[in-house]
Amino acid sequence: MFSSRVVGAAKSHGIDIMVTSPLDAIEKASSTEIRQVILDLSTPNLDVEALVPKLRESADVPLTIVAYGPHVQEAKLVNAQSAGCDQVLTRGQFNSQIDELLRSFASAK
Repeated sequence: MFSSRVVGAAKSHGIDIMVTSPLDAIEKASSTEIRQVILDLSTPNLDVEALVPKLRESADVPLTIVAYGPHVQEAKLVNAQSAGCDQVLTRGQFNSQIDELLRSFASAK
C-alpha cells in the first residue's frame, strides 16, 4: 500500500517509477539510466551495506540513493547512512517529504 502511494506521487510529478527487488535493481542500474533509488529498509533480507556499493558500481550515471525505515529500527537507519546513502529518513519523514523529494528528482532529470 505504501509503495502505491509513492508510485502515485511519482506519476503526479511526471516520474516513471518501478518497484523492484534489490537484485533486480542492480541489474536495471547497469542496463538503464536510473538516476534515483529509494530503498525501503523494511524490505526482508535487505543488506543495504552490500546493496548500495553494488548499485553505485553498476550504474551508468551517478545515483542519488534515499533510504527510509521505521524510526524504532535505528540500527537499520545508521547502517544505511554508513553504506553511503545520500539521504536517510524515518518512515514518517519520508511520508511527509515525499512530494518535495520527488520534485527534486523531477528537476534532476
